[in-house]
Amino acid sequence: MLKVISYIGIAVLCVSMLAWRVAPQFKAIQPEIASVQELASSVLPALTKVQKRFPNEYKNYFGAEVNAEVAEEALTLGRDVYVAEGCWNCHTQWVRENDQNFNWGKPSEIQEVRHELMLPSLIGNRRVGPDLFRLADRQSLDWHAPHLIKPSTTSPGTVMPAYPWLFEKESSLDTWTIIPKKKGLALMIYLDGLGRWEPSEELTTKIKSEERSKAESFTIAIYLAVIGAYGLLMFLSIKRGDASRRNSSRLTL
Repeated sequence: MLKVISYIGIAVLCVSMLAWRVAPQFKAIQPEIASVQELASSVLPALTKVQKRFPNEYKNYFGAEVNAEVAEEALTLGRDVYVAEGCWNCHTQWVRENDQNFNWGKPSEIQEVRHELMLPSLIGNRRVGPDLFRLADRQSLDWHAPHLIKPSTTSPGTVMPAYPWLFEKESSLDTWTIIPKKKGLALMIYLDGLGRWEPSEELTTKIKSEERSKAESFTIAIYLAVIGAYGLLMFLSIKRGDASRRNSSRLTL
């Protein structure tokens, strides 16, 4: 009887391992994410501010119009500059439950990071500087430019390096002459857009359903694996007992 139970346990273990491999959530499939185009409309107000603040540079780099196409281009380039300059090495983009003392905004939710600008993931795991997930709620466009040219002017004592190469050589904080290059302007648009996007109700429902399905399937797989492991241990114990009895019989003979 114990052998039968052990065999059943091993079978369950094999089934659980197979389920783990074939379950959709563990396959390399594309999850539900929002496109940059969906995010673009949320930063149009920020784009309008940039156009008014830097009219010549905006026109030279992105044209005369303020629309979703320009926003998509600027956001994508700004994200690429953010990654290339290594901003993610010192800044996170995820407000945790226990971060409320820092006044970084309400805690982040999973659906808020499921978009193309988070590919690769920019959530980060080091905080040399503050979290930037809801930066638009804390800082203005006029803050970003001097902060990038000379961080100590806006954040005394900071260890953040300066990024003067994102601006023309004629730029000077002494005369408040700021002439951003295309990458500098795109980075400011990207930073000024952080925290402005809110996922649609449909996307939120899909993502929460997906996450719930993952958790349930993971729990079932673990449960089956535990049962299978118990069966395997029982099987090995029975085999060890049989071997001991055979050895004892040989010694008796």
